[in-house]
Amino acid sequence: MLLVENGHPRTSIVVATQPYDKEALAATELQLYVKKTTGALIPIVGDTARISAPRILIGDNSVSRKLELNLDKLGRDGYLIQKVGTDLVLRGATEHGTLNAAYAFLENYLQVRWFMPGELGEDILPRSTVSVPDEVHEKQTPDFHALYGLKWSGYSPGAPAWERRNRACLNETPLGPARYFFEHSFHKFIHETDATREAHPDWFARDIHGTHKRSGQLCTTNPEVVKVTIENSRGLLR
Repeated sequence: MLLVENGHPRTSIVVATQPYDKEALAATELQLYVKKTTGALIPIVGDTARISAPRILIGDNSVSRKLELNLDKLGRDGYLIQKVGTDLVLRGATEHGTLNAAYAFLENYLQVRWFMPGELGEDILPRSTVSVPDEVHEKQTPDFHALYGLKWSGYSPGAPAWERRNRACLNETPLGPARYFFEHSFHKFIHETDATREAHPDWFARDIHGTHKRSGQLCTTNPEVVKVTIENSRGLLR
């Protein structure tokens, strides 16, 4: 299936006439990075437009709804990339999944990468022709209910888009239900008290002046800290 041939579009991107926000974003992101890769601007049209195949069907629209697509067990963030007849479908059970489908397609079939926020962090492999094989059928669901921590520290310009394109955060919220939150857990394994800090001063972090501060941070290069943390972790798991 040819999407772009010698720098000329050979397909159209189809979305619902009134798409969900993230489905509309999926279409424009796909269009943008295909253009950055090939120079070709694939048109975006509504699902009531009469256009000839091949088509890229984005999300839930009147055209993709007629296809026999298996969206079972995709959950909130899973996605489907599938060639059906002469059409290519990028779809999720939700608009979040559809957006993930677009980014997965750009990664897997155009080799686009986002290593840091902004254009400096984009890695694009220029080419004049883009095609996908007929047997394309990729169905993915995250192994974890939530992902938190893949964030660009300081929220520099472009950071939210970088997180979104790496399928880590959507609208600055963690991938998956926000009820899962975990970080800064050292204090669960070795409690920093006056007594333990006096008995083991080299177990705990110090500030730039070498002064201990009640931070809950451990000296992770200390072999004793590593040993005690492992022992306490095993006890917690038991």
